[in-house]
Amino acid sequence: MQHALLIINPNSRNGQAEAFEDAVRLLEASGMEISVCDSESEAHLVSLIEDYERKDGIVIIGGGDGTISSALEALHTCQRTLAIFPMGTANDLARSIGVPANLLEAAQVIVDGRREQLS
Repeated sequence: MQHALLIINPNSRNGQAEAFEDAVRLLEASGMEISVCDSESEAHLVSLIEDYERKDGIVIIGGGDGTISSALEALHTCQRTLAIFPMGTANDLARSIGVPANLLEAAQVIVDGRREQLS
């Protein structure tokens, strides 16, 4: 069973609670085990990524461009796969790599295993 650490910026959930829960249920229905954590700060976000011990797991960031940007260096250093739940205002990075704005559709991208190399 694949595991995912889903880190959420709690300030990014505006009006998306039901869509978020549906997206998590889709991931779980696909056989994925999900651990959900709220990030309390940028330092806490980085710490959650660095402390994630599942070598075969992926890290899903639920937030906007700022949250994702804060996570990128730690993800690169730890050699983690990033998946995105676009929950911010602009979601420029997610949009530029083809992640749908709809959370359920974004979850389906994860289930399908579609990947893009970021450099």
